[in-house]
Order: sequence, then C-alpha cells, then structure tokens
Amino acid sequence: MSIIKNSQNKPHEFSVFLTIGIPTYNRAEKLKRLLRQFSLLNSYLDVKKWNIEILVSDNCSSDSTLSVVAEAYDELVSSGYLVSSYRQGKNLGLDGNSLFVINNAKGKYLWFFSDDDILIPANISSLFEDIKQIEPGVCLSNFIQPPYTEDNTIFLSKESEEAKILTNPVESIRALKKYAKLTNYVIARSFFLDSNYSEKINEIVERCSGQYYLFLAFSVLAYFSSGKVLIRKASIAKCDDDYLCLEYSPRVFENLNAVLKETLIALEKDQYVKVVTRKERFYLRLRNSMKFLLLHYQGKITLSDKVLSDEEAFIKNSPLWVLIHPLCIVLYIKLHLIWVLNKKKNKRNNY
Repeated sequence: MSIIKNSQNKPHEFSVFLTIGIPTYNRAEKLKRLLRQFSLLNSYLDVKKWNIEILVSDNCSSDSTLSVVAEAYDELVSSGYLVSSYRQGKNLGLDGNSLFVINNAKGKYLWFFSDDDILIPANISSLFEDIKQIEPGVCLSNFIQPPYTEDNTIFLSKESEEAKILTNPVESIRALKKYAKLTNYVIARSFFLDSNYSEKINEIVERCSGQYYLFLAFSVLAYFSSGKVLIRKASIAKCDDDYLCLEYSPRVFENLNAVLKETLIALEKDQYVKVVTRKERFYLRLRNSMKFLLLHYQGKITLSDKVLSDEEAFIKNSPLWVLIHPLCIVLYIKLHLIWVLNKKKNKRNNY
C-alpha cells in the first residue's frame, strides 16, 4: 500500500488551512450527530474565515451513511466548509481508511475526528488560533476520557498553563504515544511537500499498516519534520456512551509500542527506540486483557461475547512465567476469585 501519489499530481501548496478528516464505518446516526455539530460551529467561530475542509471517507458501510452525508452536504457548505465525501468500494480497515484521509486531505493541517466522538464547540476557536500562531508539527488537546482511561488526561505542570510546546524528542515522543486517541491529533502535512520524505512515508505505511495506530506513526513523522509538539489543556471533544461497550480485544493497545518502534526505525531515529523484550510485550498484552476483564466483571464496561470469550481463553492459556510480574499476580488472583465464585453460583443455579 503506497501513500504517495504520482509526483505530477502532488500539490505545490495547500489549498485550505485545515481538514477535518472523518474515517467512518456503519455509524450513520453518530456521523449525522457529528456533522450537525460542525454545521452549527459558526455560533462559536467564523468557519469561512478559517478555510476549513470536512472530508468524510465511508469505509464501504452497509447502513445509511451515504444518505447521511448527502443530507448534511448543503448545510455544511452554507456554513462555510469545503466538503469532500468518498465511499470506498471495499472495507480498507481503520488504517487503510485513515491513510486514504491523509492522502486526500487538502489542508495544511489534518485534524482526525472519530465518527462517534462529540465535539466541544466552545474550545475550537482557541485550538485554531494556537495552531496558526505556533505552527506545530503536532497539536494534542485534551479529550474527556471514559473512566478507565482517566490517567491519559493531559495535565500541565503549572496550574495556570493552558498550553505547552515540546521540542525535546524523548519528551515529545512520550506525549504522542501517551495520548494516542484519534480525535486528539492535529498533524501538519508539510512533509507531503518534501520529496525527501517520500520513501520514508511509504516505508512507514508498509511497516505499520493493520495495527490500528497509523495516525500515531504520522504524528511522529510530523513532529520530526517540524520539531514541535503543542499540548493543550482545553478539551476539544468527549466520548459518547458507547465507550461502555468494547467490541475489540484490549490487547490491541499494545500495538502502540510496535508502531512507534517501526516508525522510529524507518526514520533512522533508532536512538529513541525503547527495547521491549518478548516477555515484556507479552506482559503488556496480558495486563491489558486482565484489566479490561476486571472492568467487565465489575460492571464498569461491557465486553462483547466474542471478546469476553477470547480474553478469558487468553488468560487461562497463558504460561505461568508471566505471573512473575507483581501486577500480573494481583490481577490474576482477582480474576481467579471471580471465576471461582461464578462457577459456584452457576452450580447452585443448576440445582
């Protein structure tokens, strides 16, 4: 899969300030809510003045996504947006659809926005002002997190600070990984105009596609292209109620490390690669699996039946050496007690 278009078709300059890129799949009602929110943003800022594109890429949905976009088109255009809409002929997966958005955006900056997240309109004007003034490679803003990820909230060292510019590579890379939520990221696309990056971009795509975090790979590339990461205290969006239902394995979160490593190797920045052993990587997968199983049993989230079955099997079939880690021991004991109690309860119900 290649991201770079034919050189004769590459733009010499960006035609809009910022593209709001929305990769979507079978979430017609949530997309309808989101597009409606953007159409009402004029109450908080002059959309036309900012020269903004909304790009929707429908990943071959089987619901009414196509008609939702068509119905929203006129209202968005009258609100001052340039609107671009695409429907994929087949499902490209999250990374493939995100890649399409990156490649077809017209903006100098690209703001990824998950189709199920909810905009906080009062904080968007300051976001655009900060980006225009500071011109970072990546801008990370706060996101109102679901309860089980509150540790990923952006806290600045000084209470009075509203934003902070990071330039140190270690600190910047750590921030890009820590706040890895699609809607958090606004990335500068200036590296698209630099022919020196063409081969690097293609190599990163080959190394990282299919692991759900291609947007992280491109944020790292955007940072090294500009040397600046801007982190902001203000929240620009929040999750909707569906955060309570997880339909994919929590072990996928460990892919962050793999994507980060492959990206840094491709960029020849090996000095910033943290060596993670096979045992450590397995431990991280195990920890995530047990953590989310406990949240499910405690009624704080819901795992789909398939995910629940897969994660229980993964834990029960894991080798005992992984329990050397103290946290794994604690989590495993809690899970084991729940399994024993559930087994006794089911036994009583059968009598």
